[in-house]
Amino acid sequence: MLGEKSGFVRRFLILGYTGYGNIGDELMLESARRFLRSAFQNVVFITLLPDRGRLNPVHILRSLKKSDGVVLCGGNLFQDETSFRSFLYYWSVVRAALFMNKKVFFLNQGLGPLQSRIARKLLKSILSNRNVGGYLRDRVSFRYAASCNSGFKLGWDTAVMAIEEVVSSLEEEPVSDYVCVIPTMRAKEKDVVEAITKMNKREVRLLSFEPRKDRIVLSRLADMLNKEGISTQIAPVGLKEALSVIAGTEFVISYRLHGALIAAYLGVPFVVFGSAKNMRVLNTMDRDFRLFFKDGVSLLIALSHLKTYDFELLKRKYREELEKQKGNIIEEIKDFFTERSGDHG
Repeated sequence: MLGEKSGFVRRFLILGYTGYGNIGDELMLESARRFLRSAFQNVVFITLLPDRGRLNPVHILRSLKKSDGVVLCGGNLFQDETSFRSFLYYWSVVRAALFMNKKVFFLNQGLGPLQSRIARKLLKSILSNRNVGGYLRDRVSFRYAASCNSGFKLGWDTAVMAIEEVVSSLEEEPVSDYVCVIPTMRAKEKDVVEAITKMNKREVRLLSFEPRKDRIVLSRLADMLNKEGISTQIAPVGLKEALSVIAGTEFVISYRLHGALIAAYLGVPFVVFGSAKNMRVLNTMDRDFRLFFKDGVSLLIALSHLKTYDFELLKRKYREELEKQKGNIIEEIKDFFTERSGDHG
């Protein structure tokens, strides 16, 4: 980078739900690494992994001390819907970083849902800090963050930028008539089975985005679908395998956000579970997107409207927006981490 001393190395602690084999979170991690490599000549990444002191306070503080800044690589890390303890973990690490006068950059972040008044107060205490800034991936989160600090911007989720090389290496095959289902533990197997049966689909591929958590629901779904005479296979684990399954399917039923975003990037029709997070992100990309579901009835309704939505247009918009954002994010990262602490916002 122009102006960077030759041999000068910047060390960044990248904070997120990493090391657990979740495809979406690992893509966000890789996306963050690519932006940092593009912004600075020499970078070293520090990650808090499950088997390398992620929960060890001494290790965390040492990692922060060695770093030149912190990047939150994505996801809705600040939420208490699944666990207040998880919220406190991320808040504590960021709070410690700010106490050490480290700058903290948000990338691909969403905020909430937050059910606790205490959590909202704690979150506001870090969002309002002048050493915090970055990109929020949905309008609701952006408006809230921007009300605390002018250092935030709105951007679309960039995790799928990390799949470009893998996508280009896939052999082009004709679209098959199988259905791709990407479940989570919250998936109601009966709803999925009934919807696929009523649509008279005879072949299904079950795709895991986090094998450690999805194993039981995948097994139950496969058993139920096979009992209905629907040929069902659990797809091999891995990013390339997942992309191949999504690229070749007739349509995707996804309970996971990044399952839907990968489908959008590839121009593959999809319906997605209507969590607050999923709805916010997709409606930021297209205010008119309505293919959400929460139960068996809404799943059937969403599937019945698949052919009325222009997925090719969404694909073009997504790719164009990512290309436009790419340079902006790189420049923003450069400026953010080269300004003196306290100058930002």
